[in-house]
Amino acid sequence: MVAKADYYGQKAKDVQQRERAIKAKRGVIYDRNGEILAGNKPVSTISVIHNQIKEPEKVITRLSELLNLDEQEVRKRVEKVSSIERIKANVPKETSDKIREENLAGVMVDEDYKRYYPYDTLASRVIGFTGADNQGIIGLEVSYDDILQGQNGAILTMTTARGLEIDGKAEERREPVAGQNLYTSIDSNLQQFATQAAEKVREAKNAAGVRVIMMNPQNGEIYAMVNSPEFSLTKPYELVDQSKNLSEKQKNEELNKATYDLSMAKTDALDLQDQSTDELEKNLAEIEEVNRKVRANLDKEKAEEEAKGYKVQYDNLSLQIDEVRKQKYDLLNNADLPLPELSIDDNELTYKGKKWDSMSGSDQLRVSTAIVRKLNPDCGFVLLDKLEQMDLKTLTEFNAWLEQEGLQAIATRVSTGDECSVIIEDGYVKEDVQSAVESSKPQWKAGEF
Repeated sequence: MVAKADYYGQKAKDVQQRERAIKAKRGVIYDRNGEILAGNKPVSTISVIHNQIKEPEKVITRLSELLNLDEQEVRKRVEKVSSIERIKANVPKETSDKIREENLAGVMVDEDYKRYYPYDTLASRVIGFTGADNQGIIGLEVSYDDILQGQNGAILTMTTARGLEIDGKAEERREPVAGQNLYTSIDSNLQQFATQAAEKVREAKNAAGVRVIMMNPQNGEIYAMVNSPEFSLTKPYELVDQSKNLSEKQKNEELNKATYDLSMAKTDALDLQDQSTDELEKNLAEIEEVNRKVRANLDKEKAEEEAKGYKVQYDNLSLQIDEVRKQKYDLLNNADLPLPELSIDDNELTYKGKKWDSMSGSDQLRVSTAIVRKLNPDCGFVLLDKLEQMDLKTLTEFNAWLEQEGLQAIATRVSTGDECSVIIEDGYVKEDVQSAVESSKPQWKAGEF
């Protein structure tokens, strides 16, 4: 017996432990641009453990209501004496969360994943679909099932001989390993374009089916593969319902159609070298034209989207500019103007009926000085720069106005003549001029230069 201790130890452990599977996340199938062709949605599987149920009637009522199942069917499963009985799989997360909140003894909510196909019918015979157990049925899903499936995990709980969980015993959890992702050479944009073209031809010719292959003749990469009519990957078994009246021979033909594209997709460039390329060479120009149109449409759509964005920005900025302009006009129209003949005409400043560009030089000086003085009433003098650029008439008229207003002006000009009191060269005051300045005491008169 000692020699078989490990054997019987494992046997005892198998009896004492209950195992619930944790489904592994299936690998994602992508197109060549990283767009998802087949992905996963988190769902749950609802099960019951007969020996742990304390309120069977409540369990039956709540599960039938929340899962939208016939009460008799739920009762049959709940009352069945077994280690674990599945009630429903692929339950949406929102529903399973409500069941968890019920906290029903004996009801298990286990994590699971449901396959979903964002493009539904696109490349349906190439991609294929999975069954209820998340295993591949046809297409790439079954061809690469081994790498897409991953490895399931498990939750192990200790139980008594009657199958009841032992309180206080921690669960042992083996984490699942997600499946590997699959990147294909299919381009979803080209696939959609080719599908539309195939449907138009099928309708125009009233054909039973149309097949289109778009490929790179240099390396054999398949960009698009259409077998119209396609079927819904989210409801794949509707195809079976529609074929009830078909003969066995016709059903086999439909099944062969579903697997034909897969065999073509697995044909590589070396295999294609042994096949006739006459048809490919004949249609190469047409394929390139199709590609050009697809690229042009994509560029056009992108440009239109960018143009819409720029228009929104332009409209917003225009509104902001109009608001600032309105505020400016309101400020001018309501301003307390400092000169009797100064006014606002058509949202522009005018003096004596003339706009700024039509004013004389002395009027421009007068208006500027009056506005500055209005803003700063304590201002006692005006600084005039580059006096040599002003004519004598302008200075004379402006001088008279300054005297009238009791203002003084300090003026600068560029000169080396004797008319200046101080001459500065290279940043230094000349000595002889400085002495003359010190010996004389100039007399200033208000309003004169």
